[in-house]
Amino acid sequence: NLAMNAIIRKILKYLFWVSFNVALIVSVILIFSVVNYVNKLPPIAELLDDRKRGSVTLLDQHDSVFAWRGNQFGGILESNSLNRVLHDAIISVEDRTFYSHFGVSIRGILGAIRINLKEGRGPFSGHGGSTITQQVAKILCLLQGDTNTQKHCRRSTISRKLLEIPFALALEYAYSKEDILSIYINRVYLGSGAFGFEAASE
Repeated sequence: NLAMNAIIRKILKYLFWVSFNVALIVSVILIFSVVNYVNKLPPIAELLDDRKRGSVTLLDQHDSVFAWRGNQFGGILESNSLNRVLHDAIISVEDRTFYSHFGVSIRGILGAIRINLKEGRGPFSGHGGSTITQQVAKILCLLQGDTNTQKHCRRSTISRKLLEIPFALALEYAYSKEDILSIYINRVYLGSGAFGFEAASE
């Protein structure tokens, strides 16, 4: 009995040190990734408007929009100037804990995985469990412009989800919640070629 207890203690001690070392390595990698992303993040003003992709807005002689060619972008909106009903609706539908989390919701991701598996899909197919910050990370495509990275950012894979975590943490460190929400409301795709709530409303 004493010998068995000694073996169990050794096994537990070994598992503790393995877990500790794995957690330490993961933490170092995570911190390095966050710092790397923070150093790459531009001023917030550069992230609010994505018209550089070639869309054209046509104005009449009274400076009123009458047509778009390519992707549609409205004027720049800031989250603190939004109609309160729209602001609250976005938070309620997309991320109820937006103002209290640090960029990632582990509970939301695990809940989404559970729902997806229950409905017969892959763990990351369907519900994503992403916070608004993670959605902004996906919209910004981890600040990479090459085609392969953009395709990767659109796929719901474990590797892309893992990349989202340090990027979302970096966004939360570098910008305020209102800045992050401003990027979202200006650049989220809302169908029919409209990017952002202003373009969608028009």
